[in-house]
Amino acid sequence: MKKRTLTSLLCCTLLISGPWSGTFAQHIYFNPVSTNRTHLGLRYLRPVGNGIELRGLSGTYELSLLQSFSRAGLIISMPYMRYSNKNEYFSDSEGSLGNLFVGLQIPSRDKKINFTFGMALPTASTEKWSAQWVGWSSDFMNLYKYSPETLTLYFNLRYNSDLAKPLFFSVETGPNLLFNTGDSASESEVYVHYGLQGGYNMSKARFLVELYGFMITTESELDFGERTYHQISLGAEIPLGKVEPGIFYNFYLDEGLSEINVLGLKLDFNLN
Repeated sequence: MKKRTLTSLLCCTLLISGPWSGTFAQHIYFNPVSTNRTHLGLRYLRPVGNGIELRGLSGTYELSLLQSFSRAGLIISMPYMRYSNKNEYFSDSEGSLGNLFVGLQIPSRDKKINFTFGMALPTASTEKWSAQWVGWSSDFMNLYKYSPETLTLYFNLRYNSDLAKPLFFSVETGPNLLFNTGDSASESEVYVHYGLQGGYNMSKARFLVELYGFMITTESELDFGERTYHQISLGAEIPLGKVEPGIFYNFYLDEGLSEINVLGLKLDFNLN
């Protein structure tokens, strides 16, 4: 998918959740870390900006499960996109499921290195384009979760410092391999994602900042700047025992996308 095609989608992304010791690992957009617990997460993403007209509860909802075992963690997530708009000339409303993601995470013994791999199955609708636009525009770094007739293989390697200390950092990178499963002549694509995270733990809150991006490696005719996208994400969350609410905001750094931001809310549950 070429840069100009991606730009025309006008998409954004952001995710937040995370733990102190023993809870969901700190992240806005970064992958979570297995902590020998069962975690259920719900997030809501809404694109905002000039020219975006959405009504009611429009946005992207995602339910995710991280079930940690002794040596690995099972990750399952399913997004749902809702579009609603109404004015004096027209009214439209629709909803659609995205692509089901199933993956495994293998952490090192000290939890500082985590390898994640998984597959996004092509369960997204091929007809509800307004709802899919909401998914693309609110969660662009995970566009494979909303693209119809697309099977994605996902790989990620993350390193983090001690997440229980007041100051911490993380880095991660990995490829996304997208395969067309429909009748169109679209070719397979390979993206490489990468990110840098910093955070500060306080007694009653946590603050996070992340720089995230990806490069399209299969569009060699484009310049480097035309094949990359970057964003900066700011977030905060409050631990309340087994429940951790959070709020976050995402800014694009690329021309053509900078007029769209994403406001997000999350709620994580530690089930054991």
